[in-house]
Amino acid sequence: RPMEPASRTRDYVEATLSLTKAATFLVSSEEGVQRRDLGSAAFCAYSTLLHLSLGLQWLLVDRMPEADLERLRELRRSGGTTTSGVGRARAQQFLCNGPVPLENSAALCALFEQTRSLWEFFAEGPAVVWSGEQPVVASSTPPASDIVQLVRRLRPEVMAAVRSARPHAALSGMALTIVLRQAVDFMRGPRYPFSGWTSPSVQNDAVALLDALHHEMTKI
Repeated sequence: RPMEPASRTRDYVEATLSLTKAATFLVSSEEGVQRRDLGSAAFCAYSTLLHLSLGLQWLLVDRMPEADLERLRELRRSGGTTTSGVGRARAQQFLCNGPVPLENSAALCALFEQTRSLWEFFAEGPAVVWSGEQPVVASSTPPASDIVQLVRRLRPEVMAAVRSARPHAALSGMALTIVLRQAVDFMRGPRYPFSGWTSPSVQNDAVALLDALHHEMTKI
């Protein structure tokens, strides 16, 4: 698909920012589990997959259906938030059965549904029912071990998804290498907007994750 260089550059900047956020949320979910802050871990795990989906969509613009790509770019032109503008259903659809066949799409699809369900329970549940005049809290509380197990699966599946996107990226896969390099430099630089929003250990580990993926891509 013909594409103006300036437009492609903007798309890759969006991919860079989304992947830095995915890495940051991933590491934050792991820290949440370590602290037994499982509500935070559930939110961060779910946000990891939302931003992973968005980052891969921006990276793989050449493979996106025209209507979906135009929707993304219209959100950018209007100043809208692409995460909320794209919507949860579209983010999930891209990971499950989108235009780019990810090698671990089945695992990503299951993780997305499970993390969404756990986050919604924590944010909106549990349900309260009434027995006569007495309120009763519904007992269908997911075990805490569920989020712990999901977070343990998250890092290898996210890394596998990024790896499997490489054959579909522009410039014979080099577009992914460039975006990962930009992500590392961005997080280390003075213009990173979320510096101070997370602990230094989260930021350092997120940088290390992206850097490891970048080095892996340079050897292929």
